[in-house]
Amino acid sequence: MKIFGNKPLLFFLGLSMCTLPASAADTLAFYVVKPVSGSMTLDGKLDEKDWQGAEKEASYYEYWKSNPAKSKLKTEFRMLYDDKGIWLGIVNYDDAIDNIRAKKTARDSSGLWHDDCAEIYFDVAGQGIGYRKFVVNALGTQGDSLRVDTSVSLPNWSGHGWLAATS
Repeated sequence: MKIFGNKPLLFFLGLSMCTLPASAADTLAFYVVKPVSGSMTLDGKLDEKDWQGAEKEASYYEYWKSNPAKSKLKTEFRMLYDDKGIWLGIVNYDDAIDNIRAKKTARDSSGLWHDDCAEIYFDVAGQGIGYRKFVVNALGTQGDSLRVDTSVSLPNWSGHGWLAATS
């Protein structure tokens, strides 16, 4: 999920859930997800015509802070949907390609989130206490887990069938 100079490293998730995560603590953000009009290819590139028409969202915030500021890291995403699920394209920008952390190669590896990665949280109930988490590192290694509520987490849960590609 990095762009090094002009070289993008993109992550795509084919998910079968359609609820969006909340953004910052004091800000409610809405993102309109458009339908796919043509065919899509899961190849780690944003070159289909539909991606060009999808809104870009770049409002990212710091995490684990009581009053989060906007992130200093340049990141954007686009989202589309079709009868198969959600298409999510994420681009992170970085000038230091040699500093990418990507060591985990086994699915659901412990500490996968320590690699340079995308972490996507879907709160399908919209209550802010539970979520389905999907992680993809720069190598395309996937991980997922489920948090039911503030006391029950299921790290071995699997969101079967979701796909990811990086470039």
